[in-house]
Amino acid sequence: GYAGRGVKDTNAVGDDETNNIAALEDYLKQELNISPPAIAKLKKNHPTLFQLSPNDKVKPVVKYLYSLLGYGDTMMAAPQSKKTKKVTKIVTNHPMLLQLDV
Repeated sequence: GYAGRGVKDTNAVGDDETNNIAALEDYLKQELNISPPAIAKLKKNHPTLFQLSPNDKVKPVVKYLYSLLGYGDTMMAAPQSKKTKKVTKIVTNHPMLLQLDV
């Protein structure tokens, strides 16, 4: 039967989704230097993107994009670098790529 979970239970329904949204927003802002208005546009036009796990789904795809561009494993490039700007442009123009399995 249903065990029920209290409000303070960290595994309560909705908590993981809220954490994923915040974690993905932080990742997009800090690592890919995507602006808050661009993130808001992504949320509006591609809401399912924010249901993805940043660590399990998004980061591996971003790492793969870096490697496709010939940057090897330099995923943690500076947010202002040309490498990051290219990957950011790809992600913002084609956000559905982040849902691919790599």
